[in-house]
Amino acid sequence: MKEMTFRDLVQKRYSCRDFLDTEIDKNILDEIADAARLQPSAVNSQQYKIHICTKNAARRVSKARGMYNRFIENVPAFIVITEDRRNIALKAINLAQYNDWVPIDIGIVVSAICYRALELGVSSCILGLYKEKEIQEIIGDKNKVAIVIALGYQKEEKDRPKKRRSFDEICVYHEE
Repeated sequence: MKEMTFRDLVQKRYSCRDFLDTEIDKNILDEIADAARLQPSAVNSQQYKIHICTKNAARRVSKARGMYNRFIENVPAFIVITEDRRNIALKAINLAQYNDWVPIDIGIVVSAICYRALELGVSSCILGLYKEKEIQEIIGDKNKVAIVIALGYQKEEKDRPKKRRSFDEICVYHEE
């Protein structure tokens, strides 16, 4: 099989909603999490924790979905990212800039997770609806749950065309 370029990954990645219940090897999950760990963050603060939920923990996370996302019932693994806001230097920068870099850094981490997973043959879906308190209890972390990512193998290969606005609608050059 031909190795995928980053462009191939960008073209191929979509939010999978049709997962097999096949377990993901721990070494693959480690590779995915390590790609996330290596991402840059504001003042190298790394103000997040990456929780990998498999087996019974994954089943419990799938039930903490609320009334939505029923497609995650058999998902074999989840990555839960929580905020860890202990870095004093970043707090000062956030105040001075009137900005919050933690969600931006977490967005970078999430992107790395999804693309590294796909490179390793694992599909993903970023979940925005979940029962935070239940997930905090499952992972033993009282910090804010920033995002939950479902990971697994898709049931069947799909060639889905990207429905995106045109380049000119999204991208604007400024030269002066």
